[in-house]
Amino acid sequence: MAQASETSVVATAMPGCCLGTVTVHSEHHVFWVVQGAATVLADGRVFHLGALDALWLPGGAAVDHVSTDPGTVALTVLLPAADFPDTVDGVVHRKISPELSILLVHLFGRWLMPAWDGEKLTDGMATVLREAFFGGRAGIVDQPRMPVSTAAVMVARKLFSDPGDPRSREQWAVDVGLSERHLTRLFRTETGLSLSSWRSALRVAAAAEQVASGKPIGQIAHDLGYSGTAALSHAFRRQTGTTLSEVCRVGERTAVLQEKLNSLDLDLLIPADRLRPNINESHVCIGVLRGSCRAVLRGRQIDLPAGNLLWLPAGVWHQLEAAPGTVLLPVGALSVTFPMDRRNMEPIPVAETDYPSLLYRACVNYTRLKPYPMIEGVMDDLIPQVVRLRAAHAGKRRNPVTEIITGDLSVQRTLRDWAEQFGMRTEVLSRLFEAATGQPYRDWIVDRRMTVARRLLENPDRQVAEVASAVGYGSSAAFVRAFKDRVGMTPGSYQRRYRKREIFEVVE
Repeated sequence: MAQASETSVVATAMPGCCLGTVTVHSEHHVFWVVQGAATVLADGRVFHLGALDALWLPGGAAVDHVSTDPGTVALTVLLPAADFPDTVDGVVHRKISPELSILLVHLFGRWLMPAWDGEKLTDGMATVLREAFFGGRAGIVDQPRMPVSTAAVMVARKLFSDPGDPRSREQWAVDVGLSERHLTRLFRTETGLSLSSWRSALRVAAAAEQVASGKPIGQIAHDLGYSGTAALSHAFRRQTGTTLSEVCRVGERTAVLQEKLNSLDLDLLIPADRLRPNINESHVCIGVLRGSCRAVLRGRQIDLPAGNLLWLPAGVWHQLEAAPGTVLLPVGALSVTFPMDRRNMEPIPVAETDYPSLLYRACVNYTRLKPYPMIEGVMDDLIPQVVRLRAAHAGKRRNPVTEIITGDLSVQRTLRDWAEQFGMRTEVLSRLFEAATGQPYRDWIVDRRMTVARRLLENPDRQVAEVASAVGYGSSAAFVRAFKDRVGMTPGSYQRRYRKREIFEVVE
């Protein structure tokens, strides 16, 4: 990531975030921590994640809870199940490389901005992800299932934090206000294991992970509460049927794979791409974190090297062209009522030290992982000074261009109709509109309808006739002709290719 040479944005505060509703996906997805720490309860297990820790969450896995510490940046991205047919059924916890984290940020941006010409996930990217989460890791032992009752969960979480905790079953029972028999029955009912067996399984799983990472066996045995390496080896073989030596060999293979993942060539993995023409309904701020991008407007181009932001004002036709290796994502948005137009489209340089702040904003603005209490005005410091001054003096004056941009597309209106509504001459309104958007109204309205139509078609449940009516076409045939002329494919083909799901799907 390149260092910006000029001004820096003011880094926003980053309170801890929480996802409090149960979520389940039909697709796989990856949740990872860029910096900081997070706790995830998924598929009945608790995972404590630090920087560059990642979870592979297979389709159908329930995510019951996610919480992050203050200052944490954590993101998630969906991955098509069809591209990973041979993955394991359970949640996979891995440490990832900084380069792989950048690749995942790229994929996160693609999920938020789906209408790129190229594939969101290429074969090369899928291969890297398979290797990172499933390559060279055979023999690593899964952690035992998490209990669900309050008292048992309290014990389990403490043992997850310190598997070597020496407290006896009786002491644990006293700590949570239960009898030893009651606590043991809870563990057996909810996990299939007694408390003693559950703790042994947890220690063995922790030992496997630590051995594979290269930690000395003697130190592992001591930390986990075993009397020595022989006792640890005996317990490990009894519970897994394999030896610590085999896990050491797994660790050696993992080290070779990790070296490969640490030297990913992102310029080769991330191809050049082009975003289809858009006219946004709100002001959207995008950031180039790596590589370079060009914003193509009507009669103008803006080059954006890494370390720059750009506001894409509502109502302005634009395309984005990304060079190989470019990582770009939307950071946040502002209401169209804010006084911003194409004349405010200038690069805003940011420092590399501000990248975590930008990722944090993208997360809280576009996913269901939210801070509590919610932050207000987290985009204010990214607004150009001249726009802030205009906003401070705008008051409640009526802006005809804003009203046109936010108008109901299902209602057919000419520019003359709008001019009569505002009590203006059509020629005056035409000049105002073209200065703000860069297009004559007759061209703009078609492009705007196509942008909205594409967004509606990303919902697989929307019918073509329904979309045609929503964007102001009296017949499906006329809509199909206009869409194919502007987009280059039929609405049905577009819907099949660009189907989009939410980052988190809520289970009510």
